[in-house]
Amino acid sequence: KADLSHAYLMGANFERAQCQGASFYASKCQEADFWDAHCQGANFEEAQCQGADFSKTQLQGACTIDARHISLENRIGKNTELNITFKGRIDENTIKIIENSKSYLSDFWYQNMQKIIRDNEGLNPNYHVPNGCITGILEDSEEIQAIINKDWDKLKQLQNVE
Repeated sequence: KADLSHAYLMGANFERAQCQGASFYASKCQEADFWDAHCQGANFEEAQCQGADFSKTQLQGACTIDARHISLENRIGKNTELNITFKGRIDENTIKIIENSKSYLSDFWYQNMQKIIRDNEGLNPNYHVPNGCITGILEDSEEIQAIINKDWDKLKQLQNVE
């Protein structure tokens, strides 16, 4: 249930992360790696995820539609509602943010962002769920209840994590 709303997560590594119920509302996730992450019930409303890798990501119950005030409990039993731009035109505000953040980015990341802009110039947005993403209805489970209740010891026990 982490709140990463409005966060600058360009190039962030969420590989195999436990992001159930997390809010990525209006976050900048360009080139982020969500490979094999658990994002059940996550909120990606207005998130910008150009170039992000969602291969094998668990997205049951995740949504992008009017989800700012929807809790993880309310996503149980709901279908996944994804409307994320995975590639296509980058809006002018995002380009301005990238340009304004130049002094905070390493030259390597700034050049990567410039490449993303060049690769997407003039393209129409393309909305789809990438191959390998697992979407569907968020099922109630002991793991989800442990996350809702912030019972991390129970979650570790259920996942056999030391």
